[in-house]
Amino acid sequence: MNRFAALLLTFCSVCVFHAEIGAQTPQDSVTTRRVVTRSGYRLPVAVDEFTLGGGSVSPEVQSQMREMAEVVRQDLAFSGYFRVVRFDSLYLQYMGVSVLDLQGWSHLGAEYLGLGKVTPTGDGFRIVFSLTGTLGRELIFEKTFTGLALQRRQVAHQIANEVIYYLWGGRTRIFDTKIVAARQTGEKTKELYLFDFDGFGGRALTNTKSLCLSPAWFPAGDRLVFTSYRDDNPDLWLLLLPNNAIHKLSARQGLNTSPAVWPDGRYLVATLSVDGNAELYLLTDAGKIARRLTQSPFIESEPSVSPDGRFIAFTSDRLGHPQVFVMDADGNNVRRVTFQGGYNASPVWSPRGDKIAFVSRNDRGGFDLCTVNVDGTGLAVLTTTGSNEDPAWSPDGYHLVFSSLRNGERNLFTITFDGSNERQITSGGGYSGPAWGPVPRP
Repeated sequence: MNRFAALLLTFCSVCVFHAEIGAQTPQDSVTTRRVVTRSGYRLPVAVDEFTLGGGSVSPEVQSQMREMAEVVRQDLAFSGYFRVVRFDSLYLQYMGVSVLDLQGWSHLGAEYLGLGKVTPTGDGFRIVFSLTGTLGRELIFEKTFTGLALQRRQVAHQIANEVIYYLWGGRTRIFDTKIVAARQTGEKTKELYLFDFDGFGGRALTNTKSLCLSPAWFPAGDRLVFTSYRDDNPDLWLLLLPNNAIHKLSARQGLNTSPAVWPDGRYLVATLSVDGNAELYLLTDAGKIARRLTQSPFIESEPSVSPDGRFIAFTSDRLGHPQVFVMDADGNNVRRVTFQGGYNASPVWSPRGDKIAFVSRNDRGGFDLCTVNVDGTGLAVLTTTGSNEDPAWSPDGYHLVFSSLRNGERNLFTITFDGSNERQITSGGGYSGPAWGPVPRP
């Protein structure tokens, strides 16, 4: 069920690490040049299996080495900047290449090759990773990474971040981010779960034995605000990381739902029904009402604040059916953004500030993920399969995470802003309302 539909139903019922990963030092790296890729071109890159830099290791460690190399490949493919070239023995045989060296990878189509040499260090490891051009044999970079065995995925993410930096020119650190989502744990219960950006390592954040919905991150990444029915009313709660302590933020009579956090973290926008109607209110981060933003006989919900804090997108049924609107941060100058389709909801503002993602009812009986420019132009439909809801942007504005009901299960998927590179990141079903966390502070 779409969040706006769920809100309408609710409204009607109310009315009646042990050690840090080692950072490389300047002497660990050799940089020859920065490669600038062509816009819109997915650079063909290969990452060979990691090899031993010395000594011997157990089959378990060999498996971990293969895992790290594969995580780097998956990260690069996920980024949308690269086409990951895979090993193809038949093609090499056809080309008459017997050794998979730089020339061999070049024959396979790779323009750059990543190599990792692993040296065990007690309960951890050291990896010397190099990236080299296959044609000119130029060294792009070589760096050393260290960590514990349990941190191997994080180290692989660091390596992928470095490849993006040297081949694409930006340090997004997207692979260090987390996603929180609601997960069905019982017939009438949902709890919040935290994942890596790729869906790995899910763990429970709450244990309220109630419905937990609509999580939203604070910009520092140390707090979450969400709605919970723990005390038999949709109240706003604050969750503190990393100890997962929760504190009630707003327990006013009626609705306390769909929170959105201001870019500086000092304020929230949420839907309250303290006067009997669902309206948008500006709250302090302590839960006090700072300002009422809307005053209408209609349901106003699902706010999303622009990255500069000047505007708020929201869903309203003031036209008789849900549509996306934008208003100034003080509640004035309301204007409509979606004009196609009879049911548009769940707007989320891109961190880049140029687009709003939302869901629109399709002719398949479900919803599709869409984007539109903030002035209402440039509508794009990103999904064509299943029923897709709950969009949330990545902090770099290049990806979206959303829930989709496909094959009888609702799982989380990611997609790039142009509708390409769609990936399923959870399994087992029961996931909804994802929120993509900020890049961790150094």
